[in-house]
Formats: sequence, structure tokens, C-alpha cells
Amino acid sequence: MSKKIPSKIPENIKEYISYNSVTGDLTWIKRPSNRAQVGTIAGNANSTNGYTVIEFKHVPYKAHRVAWFLKTGEQPPDEIDHRDGDGLNNAWGNLRDATHNQNQHNKGKQHGNSSGYKGVTYVKTADKWRARIMLNNKSIHLGYFDAPELAHEAYCKAADEYHKEFANHGTN
Repeated sequence: MSKKIPSKIPENIKEYISYNSVTGDLTWIKRPSNRAQVGTIAGNANSTNGYTVIEFKHVPYKAHRVAWFLKTGEQPPDEIDHRDGDGLNNAWGNLRDATHNQNQHNKGKQHGNSSGYKGVTYVKTADKWRARIMLNNKSIHLGYFDAPELAHEAYCKAADEYHKEFANHGTN
């Protein structure tokens, strides 16, 4: 059974961990337990959720939330987006405050994607490729196309227009 990861970061964590905002590394500067060694990187990459998780005083915390707290001195916002989509890259320039929808817009293509392109599916009954995009929790139909590349072009144009700096074309 996994522990629920709390969102609030304890004040005293800054006595134990330092944050290198250029590299994104969080390093132990004081031992909170026998397992943590001063000078070593805090946390472990979690293959289940794609983030580094730091156990502090027997409670798990997401490293990007700890980084936010250590850099700003403030509790992190509800959602923090990794600009490059890499949940392990906690460099300050890669982290930004985001709404839930903005965070979703910045996701790459889904693992079960059969077209190879984000926002593109094949519609057998039409024998065409359909482009769709999500906006405000609603699916917007962008059209049917003869080739998946053409449908993806339509998706990318719409993503740039609607999602702006959170647009992700699904190529990374």
C-alpha cells in the first residue's frame, strides 16, 4: 500500500535539504534519518508517477514541490508544471505554476496512441484521420483528414492558438 503524498511542505525541511536551482538537485545537508547521508541527492525516482519522491521524517514529498518551497519560501501552488514534460527535471527554469488544465495541455501523446501523433485518431467508419483538441474540459473537433500528418498539423496549429505556452505537440 502506497502512502498518500501530501502537498504541504514542512517548514523545517530547509534545515535538511538544499536546492540547486540550476541543476534541480536536492541534496541532504543534515540527516533526518539513518538512511539519508549528508552530501547525497535526496529522493528516488518513482517509476509509477514519473517524479522524484523524497522521504522526510517518514513522509513522502514530491521533489518539485520541495524545490518550489526551498526556492520561494512559500508553499507550492496546487499544480506545478514541468515545461519540458520531464517530471525528474526539477531545475527552476523548468518549473512553473499552472492550472490543472494547463498541466494537462503540456502532456505528451498518450502511451496507447495508435496514430503516432498527439490529438489524432483513425475513424474507421469515415476512413479518415480525425484531429481533436481539449479546451476547458471539452473536446473540440478540428476536422477529418486523409493522412495522420495532416491531422497532426491541424492539432499543432490549434494547440499553439489555444494552449499557448503550454502547447505540447506530443513530439517529446
